[in-house]
Amino acid sequence: MLTYLAAIAILSPEENEINQCFSLTTDSIESVWARGFEDGTKRKNIDKTLSFMKRQIDSFHISMVEKQGCSWAYFLHPKALIYTRAFTAGSQYWPQEEIDREKKSLLQFAESELKFIAFYVELSEMPSFAAPYGELSRYADSSNLKDIRCVLKVGDRILQPKEQPGDLTVSTNSNVSIYSIPTTTYVDTKSQFSGSAYGSAGYVNASGYGATSYRVTSTTFGEEPYSTYHGQFIVLFPLRDASNNPTIKPSDKQVELIVIKKSSQLTAKYALGDWLKALIK
Repeated sequence: MLTYLAAIAILSPEENEINQCFSLTTDSIESVWARGFEDGTKRKNIDKTLSFMKRQIDSFHISMVEKQGCSWAYFLHPKALIYTRAFTAGSQYWPQEEIDREKKSLLQFAESELKFIAFYVELSEMPSFAAPYGELSRYADSSNLKDIRCVLKVGDRILQPKEQPGDLTVSTNSNVSIYSIPTTTYVDTKSQFSGSAYGSAGYVNASGYGATSYRVTSTTFGEEPYSTYHGQFIVLFPLRDASNNPTIKPSDKQVELIVIKKSSQLTAKYALGDWLKALIK
């Protein structure tokens, strides 16, 4: 997904300042590159390093009491692209001429400001397994991945994207859920007994009753076919409005991505200050 960042490196004339989070210098690019290259040669876990750009935005029931994440949003900051390209160069032992060529292309981020910031979003429509014994309580609805809309909340301002995601291209996975239902049956039994005896005392006859209770537990197995639906998109937000004023100002501390679908509204919050020293060696 990070390769999509190359598409947002469209530069605009610098007038009044945008948030410092989106201003890169040659030194900062070199520092991020150095760390990414070193981590690549050491085969470090890149997913763990870049985990702070990822937010879980939705979940589904995998049991009556437990949930699991199913949708995520990623803040595609240019530093993430620089780090990723450097990590690739280090892990694949690029020759020096290829490294120099790649670094030269990335230095465009230091020459002028970005025109857009980007987010990558993965959405999944999942069934709910909140019924007892693992049975389905709700099937997934693929129509929830149609007419997707996004806005970016910055302070009390709402920013519209360059283009709305709209209807997503959906991939479908089919599966079968196996469930088991225990059934307990309580059984009560009664028995009658009698007996007689003859002796010096005469003839004796006796009778009585006995009762026994126990339970029998059996398990019934069943299966339910179900489908899950998945889609993804990139959404771009301009860093300047039609009057060339910054949409994300130096005083802004946080951005909140809001994803609106038919069934719910999902949010991902990012502190801008986290990116000032992020990925610096």
